[in-house]
Amino acid sequence: MNCDARGCPLVGSCSDDGNLYCQFHLGKHFNDFPKITQKIVNIKYAIDHYYFVKRATPVEWINDSEKFYTTSHENLNKRVSEGHYEYIDRLWDTIKGYIGKGAGSKGHVQAEDPYTVDDYMSSFKNMNKATDGSSN
Repeated sequence: MNCDARGCPLVGSCSDDGNLYCQFHLGKHFNDFPKITQKIVNIKYAIDHYYFVKRATPVEWINDSEKFYTTSHENLNKRVSEGHYEYIDRLWDTIKGYIGKGAGSKGHVQAEDPYTVDDYMSSFKNMNKATDGSSN
């Protein structure tokens, strides 16, 4: 069942008012829903990749690492210096950083990560320009 925020492509799994919302819409003001939904749509590929990697078993990571760690978006690829769980955390932090403060409910920026949330957001903006033709 999809999130009850109109147009949201994510699964609704949390409720605070009888409606089911995704973790990004839950607890947010109704007036903010369209902006949040648009951001989710803009980076749905990254959200899908995050859950794909997160749901995989250790055997799958080892036997088919190319499938899990390489995407068509270079900034979403696993860095040589990252372990699997650091990679998952960075993906989540990237998604949260783009969608906005207080979004979602997992992860934190790794202290040793030289990239900031602003770096990730800038990368997403550049990817969005390439994929949707926008210029802002």
